[in-house]
Amino acid sequence: MPRLMVSVSNPLEDSRKWALYYIATLLFKSHFRLNHISLSKNILRSLKVATGTEMSLSQFPRSHRVGFLYYCGVIHFLEEDYIAAEEQLTAAYDLCHFKAKKNLQLILTYLIPTKLLTIAQIAVGALLARYPSLVRLFQPLCDAIRAGNLQAYNQALERGEEEFVKRRIYLTLERGQDIILRKPVPQSLPCRRF
Repeated sequence: MPRLMVSVSNPLEDSRKWALYYIATLLFKSHFRLNHISLSKNILRSLKVATGTEMSLSQFPRSHRVGFLYYCGVIHFLEEDYIAAEEQLTAAYDLCHFKAKKNLQLILTYLIPTKLLTIAQIAVGALLARYPSLVRLFQPLCDAIRAGNLQAYNQALERGEEEFVKRRIYLTLERGQDIILRKPVPQSLPCRRF
């Protein structure tokens, strides 16, 4: 599908190419709902081959870029490529409109565990105050990491296990135990916009 859309010879302004990342995002969404995430990799390969260097993601509408970057970040997250996931999810978070609370919450659901593994800290506080469900999930984990309390971290993982498994972040958060065991974490972590 993406190859067919890119092969159109009309200028970008007048062509079907405008729908390229929007359609890719819809396909990602369908694959995620059906739990066939491996099919999403085919879309990424197809887009990479089809677009080449001729078309930049920045030429497309902001809403299409946010959705595409979010799903790419989640795919990298699930493949355990946390550096690429952090890059994609951070870009999606930065591009996302500040009033799109649900979208920001979805992005943060994967960005927080990614930051936990890549920079060994989770920023909470004012950032998560807008998202009570994320505070409920991540605040006990943050408190346990700050205190260096492995038992409290494991208890927080157990309490949120059903939700973490549903969101596919449980295994990543389980690796957060290594942070507590490896090194002491500073008492005050900065609360900032990623």
